[in-house]
Amino acid sequence: AALAGAGTGNVTSAGYADYGSIDARLTSMYRKFLNRDPTFIELAALRTTPGIESRIDSMPLDIMAGQEYFDAAGNNNSEWLYRVFTQVVKRPPSNTELQQWMQRYGELRNSRTDLLKQLYSVVVR
Repeated sequence: AALAGAGTGNVTSAGYADYGSIDARLTSMYRKFLNRDPTFIELAALRTTPGIESRIDSMPLDIMAGQEYFDAAGNNNSEWLYRVFTQVVKRPPSNTELQQWMQRYGELRNSRTDLLKQLYSVVVR
């Protein structure tokens, strides 16, 4: 007799994260946003993050708010904002949108994380 549920595809044992899938998704994000692969240490640290499977969807936000992504924008607030807006909204911002979001960024005391959360909340409705 065949076991019920046998042959249904990928099975992950209860309580164990699917690190192959997590590593692949993280690597894809690093390549997309930072143009590089994550280091072994970065992957190891991310694997030990509590609830990484549920947090992985917010990882692009964490990466774009990070210093390395900001450095890639020349440590320039308006260039960084232009890049994240284009990434999140899937089109470049108009001059008016850029001015409005720069003003909001200032109101948020230049918190990249808070600005990204607000930008995501407006776009991903």
